Amino acid sequence: MKASSLSGLLGTLACLCSATALQAQGGYVGAGFGAFGGSGEGIRRTGCGAARTAAGYGVWAGYDVVGRTVALQGTVRFHGVNPSHGCGIPERLPENGTFLVRQRRNLLQDRFVSTDLRVRIMASDWKAQPLISVGAGQAWREESNIPYLMISGGVGFPMPFGVRVGVEGTLYQARVRFDDFQRTYQDFRLISQIPLGSVREWRTVRSATVFLELPLGR
Repeated sequence: MKASSLSGLLGTLACLCSATALQAQGGYVGAGFGAFGGSGEGIRRTGCGAARTAAGYGVWAGYDVVGRTVALQGTVRFHGVNPSHGCGIPERLPENGTFLVRQRRNLLQDRFVSTDLRVRIMASDWKAQPLISVGAGQAWREESNIPYLMISGGVGFPMPFGVRVGVEGTLYQARVRFDDFQRTYQDFRLISQIPLGSVREWRTVRSATVFLELPLGR
């Protein structure tokens, strides 16, 4: 089983267990669907037919810590990547010479799972319920995981039976990794490669989500 699949399964189980515990404590569970994307290096693939966004769904559970206003929320999201369409043009290697190359595994290269823990503040007694969340988490991938910080804002609308629907926009600061190499080519062939280490840089990612939540223990 891939690391991302295992992480997603464990995250889902954790949310389900949390939901059971919240029956006695007070809180909520939710699910949503949205788009996740960015255009910086380390985020979006480049080249013909490159994917710019990932669409996916998420599940979460929140625990009320100050009335129904402040909650601690754990979130698991599954991101599928739009397929890219190749150009049919093979990559052309340099004929001769030594070059410094920065290699990256872009976030939108493959499907991935993300998990995070956030503090959410919501005006739950209003007819239109504004909310804001801050937190931190990680995108789990097979080769290199990407930690991130996040802040989000949105609005929820109460429905009958305590159900809430809403929309939320999120801004992420993702710590992507780049691997540097010294590569030497001769007659269009790679003849040597020397690793020069890795660096991490912050990149911005945005998402928009529509969601539905159900109260527990209230």
